[in-house]
Amino acid sequence: MEKIGTYASHSAVFEHTLLVADLFVRLMQLQMSGDISLIRCEPEWRRGEIICDLYVDVNIHAIKKHRRYYVEVQRNARSTVIPKKLKAYAKAYDGYDGLRDGVWPYLVFLVYDAVHARAIRRQVPADMRQWVRVQTADEFMGALTAA
Repeated sequence: MEKIGTYASHSAVFEHTLLVADLFVRLMQLQMSGDISLIRCEPEWRRGEIICDLYVDVNIHAIKKHRRYYVEVQRNARSTVIPKKLKAYAKAYDGYDGLRDGVWPYLVFLVYDAVHARAIRRQVPADMRQWVRVQTADEFMGALTAA
Protein backbone atom coordinates (compact mmCIF):
# COMPACT_ATOMS: atom_id res chain seq x y z
CA MET A 1 0.00 0.00 0.00
CA GLU A 2 1.56 3.27 -1.14
CA LYS A 3 0.61 6.45 0.70
CA ILE A 4 0.78 9.91 -0.80
CA GLY A 5 3.14 12.24 1.00
CA THR A 6 6.29 11.57 2.96
CA TYR A 7 5.40 8.09 4.19
CA ALA A 8 7.41 5.11 3.04
CA SER A 9 5.53 2.21 1.56
CA HIS A 10 5.17 -0.89 3.70
CA SER A 11 7.36 -2.84 1.28
CA ALA A 12 10.17 -0.26 1.53
CA VAL A 13 10.13 -0.38 5.34
CA PHE A 14 9.99 -4.18 5.27
CA GLU A 15 12.91 -4.38 2.82
CA HIS A 16 15.01 -2.04 4.97
CA THR A 17 14.26 -4.12 8.08
CA LEU A 18 15.30 -7.29 6.25
CA LEU A 19 18.58 -5.70 5.14
CA VAL A 20 19.42 -4.70 8.72
CA ALA A 21 18.44 -8.17 9.96
CA ASP A 22 20.61 -9.79 7.26
CA LEU A 23 23.59 -7.71 8.35
CA PHE A 24 23.02 -8.75 11.97
CA VAL A 25 22.90 -12.44 10.96
CA ARG A 26 26.11 -12.08 8.94
CA LEU A 27 27.86 -10.46 11.92
CA MET A 28 26.72 -13.31 14.16
CA GLN A 29 28.11 -15.80 11.62
CA LEU A 30 31.49 -14.04 11.70
CA GLN A 31 31.46 -14.21 15.46
CA MET A 32 30.58 -17.92 15.43
CA SER A 33 33.44 -18.57 12.98
CA GLY A 34 35.86 -16.83 15.35
CA ASP A 35 36.76 -13.96 13.01
CA ILE A 36 35.34 -11.28 15.29
CA SER A 37 34.08 -10.78 18.82
CA LEU A 38 31.00 -8.61 19.02
CA ILE A 39 31.05 -6.45 22.11
CA ARG A 40 27.80 -4.75 21.20
CA CYS A 41 25.50 -4.99 18.21
CA GLU A 42 22.36 -2.96 18.63
CA PRO A 43 19.68 -1.92 16.11
CA GLU A 44 18.13 1.56 16.17
CA TRP A 45 20.92 2.85 18.41
CA ARG A 46 20.56 6.45 19.58
CA ARG A 47 23.06 9.14 20.46
CA GLY A 48 21.57 12.58 20.78
CA GLU A 49 19.89 13.45 17.48
CA ILE A 50 21.25 10.45 15.57
CA ILE A 51 19.58 7.08 15.28
CA CYS A 52 21.66 4.60 13.35
CA ASP A 53 20.28 1.41 11.84
CA LEU A 54 22.86 -0.70 13.64
CA TYR A 55 25.60 0.16 16.13
CA VAL A 56 28.49 -2.31 16.00
CA ASP A 57 31.27 -2.47 18.60
CA VAL A 58 33.67 -5.24 17.60
CA ASN A 59 37.10 -6.77 18.08
CA ILE A 60 38.55 -7.80 14.70
CA HIS A 61 40.87 -10.73 15.33
CA ALA A 62 42.74 -10.71 11.98
CA ILE A 63 44.14 -7.23 12.59
CA LYS A 64 43.93 -7.27 16.40
CA LYS A 65 41.90 -4.06 16.41
CA HIS A 66 38.85 -2.79 18.23
CA ARG A 67 36.43 -0.80 16.05
CA ARG A 68 33.06 0.89 16.42
CA TYR A 69 30.64 1.58 13.60
CA TYR A 70 27.42 3.49 13.10
CA VAL A 71 25.83 1.58 10.23
CA GLU A 72 23.22 3.15 7.97
CA VAL A 73 21.60 0.81 5.46
CA GLN A 74 20.90 3.07 2.49
CA ARG A 75 18.60 1.83 -0.23
CA ASN A 76 18.37 5.05 -2.23
CA ALA A 77 21.42 7.16 -3.11
CA ARG A 78 19.25 10.12 -4.12
CA SER A 79 17.37 10.20 -0.86
CA THR A 80 16.93 13.58 0.81
CA VAL A 81 17.64 11.75 4.06
CA ILE A 82 21.38 11.45 3.39
CA PRO A 83 22.25 15.16 3.80
CA LYS A 84 20.12 15.27 6.96
CA LYS A 85 21.90 12.23 8.37
CA LEU A 86 25.31 13.65 7.51
CA LYS A 87 24.43 16.93 9.19
CA ALA A 88 23.23 15.14 12.35
CA TYR A 89 26.38 12.99 12.51
CA ALA A 90 28.61 16.04 11.94
CA LYS A 91 26.87 17.86 14.78
CA ALA A 92 27.30 14.85 17.09
CA TYR A 93 30.95 14.53 16.05
CA ASP A 94 31.63 18.21 16.75
CA GLY A 95 30.07 17.86 20.20
CA TYR A 96 31.71 14.53 21.04
CA ASP A 97 33.61 14.69 24.30
CA GLY A 98 35.33 11.30 24.10
CA LEU A 99 33.44 9.89 27.04
CA ARG A 100 35.10 6.48 27.14
CA ASP A 101 38.31 6.30 25.19
CA GLY A 102 37.98 9.23 22.81
CA VAL A 103 37.37 7.05 19.75
CA TRP A 104 34.60 8.21 17.43
CA PRO A 105 32.92 5.34 15.54
CA TYR A 106 33.16 5.11 11.77
CA LEU A 107 29.93 5.96 9.99
CA VAL A 108 29.26 3.34 7.33
CA PHE A 109 26.61 3.77 4.65
CA LEU A 110 25.84 0.30 3.29
CA VAL A 111 24.67 0.39 -0.31
CA TYR A 112 23.69 -2.05 -3.06
CA ASP A 113 26.41 -1.36 -5.59
CA ALA A 114 29.24 0.89 -6.78
CA VAL A 115 26.84 3.29 -8.54
CA HIS A 116 25.00 4.02 -5.28
CA ALA A 117 28.33 4.23 -3.45
CA ARG A 118 29.67 6.92 -5.80
CA ALA A 119 26.45 8.94 -5.51
CA ILE A 120 26.61 8.92 -1.72
CA ARG A 121 30.38 9.57 -1.56
CA ARG A 122 29.83 12.78 -3.56
CA GLN A 123 27.54 14.00 -0.76
CA VAL A 124 30.07 13.46 2.05
CA PRO A 125 31.80 16.72 3.02
CA ALA A 126 35.61 16.65 2.84
CA ASP A 127 36.03 17.14 6.59
CA MET A 128 33.97 14.00 7.29
CA ARG A 129 35.74 11.65 4.89
CA GLN A 130 38.23 10.44 7.50
CA TRP A 131 35.45 8.72 9.45
CA VAL A 132 32.70 8.12 6.87
CA ARG A 133 32.76 4.98 4.72
CA VAL A 134 30.43 4.01 1.86
CA GLN A 135 30.53 0.29 1.17
CA THR A 136 28.49 -2.65 0.01
CA ALA A 137 27.61 -5.18 2.70
CA ASP A 138 30.18 -7.57 1.21
CA GLU A 139 32.91 -4.91 1.40
CA PHE A 140 32.00 -4.13 5.01
CA MET A 141 32.05 -7.81 5.99
CA GLY A 142 35.34 -8.27 4.13
CA ALA A 143 36.90 -5.41 6.07
CA LEU A 144 36.02 -7.23 9.30
CA THR A 145 37.85 -10.37 8.21
CA ALA A 146 40.76 -9.08 6.09
CA ALA A 147 44.23 -9.29 7.53
